[in-house]
Amino acid sequence: MFFLPAGVLLARSRMPFWFPVHAVWQFLLSLGFVCAAFGIAWAHFSGGLDSPHRRAATALFTLVIAQALLGVCAHFLGRRMTHLKTRTGRSALHFFHWFLGFVVIGLGWAVAYLGLSSEWEKRGHGHVSGGWKAGWGVVLGIWITLYVIGLGFLPLQIRKERERVAPRVQGPEMAETGETAAMVGPAPEPGYPKMSYETRSSF
Repeated sequence: MFFLPAGVLLARSRMPFWFPVHAVWQFLLSLGFVCAAFGIAWAHFSGGLDSPHRRAATALFTLVIAQALLGVCAHFLGRRMTHLKTRTGRSALHFFHWFLGFVVIGLGWAVAYLGLSSEWEKRGHGHVSGGWKAGWGVVLGIWITLYVIGLGFLPLQIRKERERVAPRVQGPEMAETGETAAMVGPAPEPGYPKMSYETRSSF
């Protein structure tokens, strides 16, 4: 309920260096925590996938790994995908990564709630008080609020991405214009007939 949502909020921040922080946070902390939690649960708990909480947790573990691999492909291999790119330079993989991230976050909240509402009591640990469920709702509400606030910075982020991509798009055009000017040569001097660059260079 902390690492994955916090990593998503980093991507909606105004930090110019948000991407390396987001990548390190999600890949090392979030992925590491999910793998450690799943490994400990699998090694110490019996019964297999006999509850909605455990089945949802297994699906979450699988999707987190898929999301990490998709993030690597989107941010590094996606640059080579020249087709289906937007004006900000993003490929289709970026939007799939964004969509799958929402699925992972939503499933993570569901896993936490299922653990509180059914799994804890089913394993003989007693009844979970309503305060824990209320706390779950409060934390979820805070995350949603912060993410909505972060969406307000999205237009600024998109504008900066367009400005960063613009020189790459204009570069070849400017180079081609300069090359064409060099081939044509300088403008003819007043009073002289127009000649081609090759004719003038022969004198």
